[in-house]
Amino acid sequence: MDAVKSSIRSTLPSLSEEELLVVVTKLQDDTGVECVADCSYVTSDDLTGMLKPIQVRKLLQSWNSGKLFVVLPDLLCHCCQLASSVMFHVITSVLS
Repeated sequence: MDAVKSSIRSTLPSLSEEELLVVVTKLQDDTGVECVADCSYVTSDDLTGMLKPIQVRKLLQSWNSGKLFVVLPDLLCHCCQLASSVMFHVITSVLS
């Protein structure tokens, strides 16, 4: 969950450590986020009550921008490593 925490921190640097921990804990415990790639499935309803509306929009935009897979593979869970690998091959074959 360090990668999830880092992704939130980089998008919302003004969040206090306390607020950040609340968001990360709720995403993990209530929503089922296991790794940073899972964040692309998070909806605004999942973040309601934890963040202000603009913060929610910024975070969701960041998570859905397609940049999530540019993280170190050891920070991803097994399923996400596989998805990352598949995405890499798809992107490289499209760009070739």
